[in-house]
Amino acid sequence: MTLLVTTCGLAAVAVLVIRVNFSRGPKAYLGPTRQAIAQVSTGIDMFEVDCGRLPSNLQELVTSPDETGWNGPYLTDDVQMLDVWGRKMHYALDGTSYRITSSGPDGIFGNGDDISGF
Repeated sequence: MTLLVTTCGLAAVAVLVIRVNFSRGPKAYLGPTRQAIAQVSTGIDMFEVDCGRLPSNLQELVTSPDETGWNGPYLTDDVQMLDVWGRKMHYALDGTSYRITSSGPDGIFGNGDDISGF
């Protein structure tokens, strides 16, 4: 009887833990995705300070565009340009400002679950 109660108790705890983790779902990835965006943003800002302009694409943070002042790499590799789902982040340059966006958990840009920063 004690074994049955203990087993049922452990099963109840396991179900509770699973429900809590599943209920958090994609929200659990918001913090790490925002951190990845902040890391890319820091690289962009350092590039701008050194080169006097924003990069035309994220690859310029890793590979020199043969430009005076480039003091990179500002990111160590292409992996740092990926969101937590392993997909490349979108970099939008608009004159003197930029925006970095992850397509979010579904991998599709523009449908409401995108994660943006800066």
